[in-house]
Amino acid sequence: MTEEKKPRKKEKGKKEEIKKEGKGKTIKRVNMKRVVWTLVIIIVLLVLVLIFVVFRDEIGLEYDKLAGNIFEWQGMKWYKKAYGNITTYSAQLAIYRPAEDKTFYYTLVLRNDPRKLAKIPANITSKMQRFVYISFEAEPLKCTDSIVLATWRLADFIDAIGSQKKGAAAYNLTNLNISETYNDASHEIRNCSHAREGTSVVLLKEGKESRITQEGHCYVLEIADCKTIEVSERFVLALIEIMKMTPASAASEE
Repeated sequence: MTEEKKPRKKEKGKKEEIKKEGKGKTIKRVNMKRVVWTLVIIIVLLVLVLIFVVFRDEIGLEYDKLAGNIFEWQGMKWYKKAYGNITTYSAQLAIYRPAEDKTFYYTLVLRNDPRKLAKIPANITSKMQRFVYISFEAEPLKCTDSIVLATWRLADFIDAIGSQKKGAAAYNLTNLNISETYNDASHEIRNCSHAREGTSVVLLKEGKESRITQEGHCYVLEIADCKTIEVSERFVLALIEIMKMTPASAASEE
């Protein structure tokens, strides 16, 4: 009896060893699969990160286009950007100055959507002369929240096209209820009667509706409800259209 039991015990021991080996192999296979899948996931993530790094600009541009932050208007590519509560619209231009026989690259920055500015009527028929007076009547000067930025916009663009500029008043502004900066008899008096060949006058005045007209070499910017910035920016866009300046991207391709 004892001799028969010993082989059975040996057989049971072998079976248990086989079972342990099988479990061990199964665990190894499971662990190997986990390692493989972990490596696959890591590789995929690395590839995605690499694709994002390489094509980051292109991805950003496509997103901006879909979000409406990049658009075409008047043959120019516009970029919309937000800085806190301030939104700007910018476009690059290549401006040729015949007097210097050089092309200058200029970034035009607006505070208003150029597509909406097109609603302001602008009847401009010719470009500005070599010397430009920026002249004011009293009423626009009372728009203290916008007059400074509007004046800067006009002056900056006049500089960009290579013309000379100077501030003036449409009439004597002394003893008027306006900023002390303009309540000064030293300002030259310049209005449409002073515009001539070689000299342009940009006259800012109050109007019942915002619009832009031209009388000879005098540009009359009529401003309603203190929309000084909007009218000045619309005037710049109208001048660009008349002068047919080339967008910077197109100029570089040529």
